[in-house]
Order: sequence, then C-alpha cells, then structure tokens
Amino acid sequence: MPPKKNMSKGVFWGIIGGVVAIIAIVGIVLAFVFLGGSGDKKGGAQVSKEDYKDFYSQINKLDISRDVEGSKYASLSYRGIERTLGEIDEKYKELGSHKALADEDLKEAYDEALKDWNDSIKPAIYAAYKVSTDEDVSFCELNTYASYMKPDREAIDAALASREERCMKAVERFEKSDDKIVSQYGKALRKYWSEDIKTFLLESYKYYSELKNNPNAKLRRPKEPKNPEVQGEKSRSDHLEDYAYLKKLAKKKSDEK
Repeated sequence: MPPKKNMSKGVFWGIIGGVVAIIAIVGIVLAFVFLGGSGDKKGGAQVSKEDYKDFYSQINKLDISRDVEGSKYASLSYRGIERTLGEIDEKYKELGSHKALADEDLKEAYDEALKDWNDSIKPAIYAAYKVSTDEDVSFCELNTYASYMKPDREAIDAALASREERCMKAVERFEKSDDKIVSQYGKALRKYWSEDIKTFLLESYKYYSELKNNPNAKLRRPKEPKNPEVQGEKSRSDHLEDYAYLKKLAKKKSDEK
C-alpha cells in the first residue's frame, strides 16, 4: 500500500478521440416512419425535451473544473485520492445512463469527455501523487533566481550543484517508472534543468548587467521557462474544453426541442 504522504503543492500541476455511434440509414428511416415526431433518436429511442433539460441540469450540478484542479488533491492521502476519484467516476456513470444520451451527438460528446477522464486526467492525478511525494523532488523547485544568475554556465552549474544533485535523483526515479506519465515527466524535468533554466539564468544575468550599465536601454527581458507539468495525452484544459462543449450542446438541445 502506497505511503500516506502529503503532496508538494509546488510540484502538483495546476491537470482523445470520441467513439462515434453508427446507425444504418435504413434504421433511421424506419425509426422516423414508425415513431414519428421531431425528437432525436438512436436505435428507436426518442429523447424528449424534458430529458434534455434534466441532462443539462445534472451537468450543471457537477463541478468538473474543481474535480480536475490539482489543488483539490494536494493535501490528500493516496486513499483519499482513490475515494475522491471514485466519486467522480460515479458522476460520469450516472450521466452515462441518462436517457438524453440516446441522442447520437450528445453521446459522442459525452464519450469524448469520458475518454479524456479515464485515459488522461485520472491517470495524471495518480501520477502527480507519485511525483509530489518523492523525497527529493522538492529540490527541483527554485523559488528565487537572483542568487543563481551568473556570468557563465560553469558558474551557474556550480551555484545549482547541491540542488541539482538531489533533484536528479528524483528525475532518475521518475524516468525509470513503469508509469508512462511519470516517466515522461521525468524526461521533461531533466530537460528543464539541463537546458531551459540554465539558459534563462544566463540570459537574465546579461539582461540585468546591461540594464545596470545603461538604464535607458530598450532590452527584451528573458522569458521565464515554464515548469513541466504532470499530465496525460490530454491536458486539464483540453478536458475542460471537451466538457464545456458537452454542456453547451446539452443546453442547445434543451432549448431547441
């Protein structure tokens, strides 16, 4: 059983195709002839205006944006995360059995959001737990840059040496992990340390040195490199976008019926 450790909030990240249901043309024609009406159908089932409205109402009750936010899990134990993710699974399960999903378009949008959750978001949350509870990962965080800005790479390497040594221990464990997301994060973190952050520190030193000598100079400030994130094939923002589309489609269906 994984140890009950609290997560490092600095490391935890702030978080693919749908299945298209195919109906034969003949089936659609027959359903229209025998069932009649203007409702959307799938396999002979008709979706009423009340079904669409209820589905949209249920979606609005869910706080998916909160469910995929890293801070929600930062203080939880492994069991706490399992329990929370299980509750979210139930939310999706309840939506999946709704009558409104007899509508093909709505079902396709739902499948897309569900696949995001199962294949990317949920695995990434578990991966982030593994990363954030590593004993050396805190050394990979730089809360300040000033003391590490040096005139050349050798000086920067020397200034970062003690932190980098401990950080690389974590990186090596991540890269060797059987968890694909953790392994990918380890590779991204190695690049961040070996290339991105050191280039930024060197450019920053030159920038501030030139600015000090010539305060009126029009210089472009170096852009701080983005910390690598623990994420699956689809990111948190991708999932929120797909879920927003599902929500928008449900609203449209409920209004036009």
